Amino acid sequence: MPAAINTVVFNSSGYSASISNYSRVSLSSDNVFGDNSSAQIAQMTPSLTGSTSAGYTGTAVIGI
Repeated sequence: MPAAINTVVFNSSGYSASISNYSRVSLSSDNVFGDNSSAQIAQMTPSLTGSTSAGYTGTAVIGI
């Protein structure tokens, strides 16, 4: 998920206690995505629209 939206959700929806955990996580240290290029990460990151109050809608490209 897009990092900026994750931060907004964590800070505004009852998950504020989890923001410190989230701040210690990165894609570069992730066992699954850590060796992906920035282009690969961008391809796999869904596009989201909306807000915490109205909800989010996302689209993603999934290769088969």
